[in-house]
Amino acid sequence: MFCSILIFLTVYDELHYDSFNKNYNNIYRVLQEMPFTNKTTWAINQGPLAPALIEEIPDINQVTRCAYAGWMIKFEEEQVYERGIHVDSSFLSIFTYKLLKGNPETALKEPYSAVITEDLATKIFGNADPMGKVLTIYDEYSVEVTGIMENPPHNSHLKFEFLGTIALAKEFGYTVDYWRNSSFYTYVLLDQNANPTIVDNKIRNVLDNKPTLEEGAKLKLQPLSEIHLSKGIEFENADLGNKSFVVIFFSAAVFILIIACINFMNLTTARSLKRAKEVGLRKVIGATKRQLISQFLMEATIMVLVALIIAIFFIEALLPAFNQFSGKNLSINYLDYKIISAFILLVIVTVLLSGSYPAFFMSKVLPSKIIKGASEYGEGNSKFKKAMVILQFITSILLLIGTYAVFNQVSFLLNKDLGYKKENIVYIPVNQKIRDHFDILKNDLLSYSNILEVSRSASFPTQGYTFSNNLWSWPGKDPNYELLIHCENVDFQYFETFGIDIIDGRSFSKKFPSDSMSIILNETAVELMGIEDPIGQNLLYDSSNTFNIIGVVKDYNFRSLHNKIGPLVLFLDNQYGNYLWMRIKPDDIKQTISFTKDSWEAISPDQPFWYHFLDQELENQYETEKRVGIILSAFSVLAIILLCLGLFGLIGYSITQRYKEISIRKIFGAQTSSILFLFTKEYAKLMLIATVIGIPVINYFIQEWLQSFPYRTEIKYLTFIIPVSALIFVSLAIIIGQSFRATRINAADTLRND
Repeated sequence: MFCSILIFLTVYDELHYDSFNKNYNNIYRVLQEMPFTNKTTWAINQGPLAPALIEEIPDINQVTRCAYAGWMIKFEEEQVYERGIHVDSSFLSIFTYKLLKGNPETALKEPYSAVITEDLATKIFGNADPMGKVLTIYDEYSVEVTGIMENPPHNSHLKFEFLGTIALAKEFGYTVDYWRNSSFYTYVLLDQNANPTIVDNKIRNVLDNKPTLEEGAKLKLQPLSEIHLSKGIEFENADLGNKSFVVIFFSAAVFILIIACINFMNLTTARSLKRAKEVGLRKVIGATKRQLISQFLMEATIMVLVALIIAIFFIEALLPAFNQFSGKNLSINYLDYKIISAFILLVIVTVLLSGSYPAFFMSKVLPSKIIKGASEYGEGNSKFKKAMVILQFITSILLLIGTYAVFNQVSFLLNKDLGYKKENIVYIPVNQKIRDHFDILKNDLLSYSNILEVSRSASFPTQGYTFSNNLWSWPGKDPNYELLIHCENVDFQYFETFGIDIIDGRSFSKKFPSDSMSIILNETAVELMGIEDPIGQNLLYDSSNTFNIIGVVKDYNFRSLHNKIGPLVLFLDNQYGNYLWMRIKPDDIKQTISFTKDSWEAISPDQPFWYHFLDQELENQYETEKRVGIILSAFSVLAIILLCLGLFGLIGYSITQRYKEISIRKIFGAQTSSILFLFTKEYAKLMLIATVIGIPVINYFIQEWLQSFPYRTEIKYLTFIIPVSALIFVSLAIIIGQSFRATRINAADTLRND
């Protein structure tokens, strides 16, 4: 019950993301459905859309734009880099983020104001009061702290350390008033009496008469409650979960509960012959069937309540450790009527699952059957026990194979060839000083023998494009063919640094000044454009800029493996770049980083030096899958333990009931091996039946689950053989062990006592 409650808490948390908001049911995010041939939905919109929605749609009460940003924050001697969001002043009225200090209605009214979280306040100011203090952003902008916010709840899909204003975002260069670019996440608060379906229809064609870049884009509303578990949306920046993992967790909780209930049923019915005399006697003195059923259900209820109390004790003791591992902040409010109702429902379900059959079965005992030895009674009991053992084995098989499949998929994602080298790659976010003196820094770094390559790019490899649109044309293109193409800015050594193969043509080179108007395509772009012999051909961008194709790179995963490789166009940009990349030797890494830091600080002493390793960052993308695998493994082990305990008790009791039979067999010369075979064969048949039923069922669900991954592992025979073999081995060990104990009995003593 402890495990089931813990998993149910996790599932509840996943299904109720953002529910802390008072306006939870009336908040919606605005999505764009793009009219591309490869159908696409964007999470981002144009800057002017928010005020247009307020003006044109009366049912919209308030609206806010959100633009993610990173700030280099300086206050006196303290300097930190943090991620946050530029928002409209209505943000704190739409969402329920608690301000510890400041007025939510006015905190973001002024252009140069900011609200920071309590964690960031402590990091910068320590114990001092931050209110009214002025922060310096990128050594250029002065921003006043006008609010201190309680750290956002863990179940918020928005993650940030500060809130800045849209006015400041405009000064940073965000396209706040520009219809021809989408870069803002737009949220609306509907009027209490508004019908979401009607509003959704009203906003659908709002962009039709706007000067947007892509013609034919349609808007739609996405409920706040659906954001966390959504998938397949481009430009998503929310903290997303995985709906399939929620189903897996819920199934695991149900399976574990079923196994535990079956243990109770089996052991109760196994002991039924001993209680049959009690039942018969009660019936003789006038007990009714209803009274007997009530008695047995009451006994089951008491046991379930005791189990619940013990489970709650363990949950309170172990929940902090589970939260730390899972990255959640689960807790139980025992005064919440929902929690109380859930516990009551859990008790009722558990009592019905575990106690109903024993209660109804034993209440049917007839006193006359007891006098005759209860042979018919035992036969029905035996059939039921076998059915329950089969169900236990099926449940265990589903859980074990499912867990093994999850681990295989996670291992596949972590080890798949991405099309570029990820080992020994260091990346460093750059600032303007570094951009202005990049060649000096690069030459200095390359003078160190352990640094093999240095490059820069605008984007991180798994977010490997700066922008995307459908404004490209090429010879022979169908005018009705709309292809969304991703575009990225790189420099001369980008492909060498990452080991990306040029399979046709050449890379960018300083020998060719014309490369400033040249591009390199990936294989997917060439295929989807239908271009034969692409080298030397021209692509037209936005009907005005012509770019010459000089090379084709082998497809590489420029986004995470949760996304298929799409068409990619790479530009040469030797002026701009957000990341510096180094490929280094694996020797003396500490010394290499120290040298890099010295070179960095010689150019930009006032800016902090932060470095990261690419392979570690890539692994972090699949942290959710890894945690799910580990948690499922722990629960699978527990399920096996429960199964083994049930088998141990059931077989032990069954053998005890058959001591007389075993003694007679021994007197007639039965060997130990034949007695062991007798009991092993009986349970081996049950395991075989469970395997035949369980494998096709779990195979179907694994195949369905893997369809949610663009890149997935193959389902091999070992996926089924290893878990099932482990289950059978452990089960047979228990069966043989218990059976062997039975062969050691003294036959004469047993028959004499009987």
